Amino acid sequence: METAKSLLGNKHMCPVMVNPIHKICVFPNKSAKHDDTMWFNPNLILRTNTFNGKATVESTNGLIITVSSKLYSFNHKLQTADQFKKMIVGTGTKPLSFKQDPKKRA
Repeated sequence: METAKSLLGNKHMCPVMVNPIHKICVFPNKSAKHDDTMWFNPNLILRTNTFNGKATVESTNGLIITVSSKLYSFNHKLQTADQFKKMIVGTGTKPLSFKQDPKKRA
């Protein structure tokens, strides 16, 4: 999350790069401090829509989940996660790059 904050600015609910080799980046629907937080992988989201003022998320496997969030807010998190993924792994075969934690430097 610190790398995401460093690259994207001090945003709340930053995405997390789970596996850069397989380009798996996830983002939370709300603060990670909550036990019922759901994490979404942008690669598996087919489309988003709105129903009764809440966001609905259709995944590539056909599952539809209603999220207690406005569609605009959810789509903004989705776009931020996609942007972060592209910054870390690139769009093609660019080499991977990571930011080392300053506290762990030799």
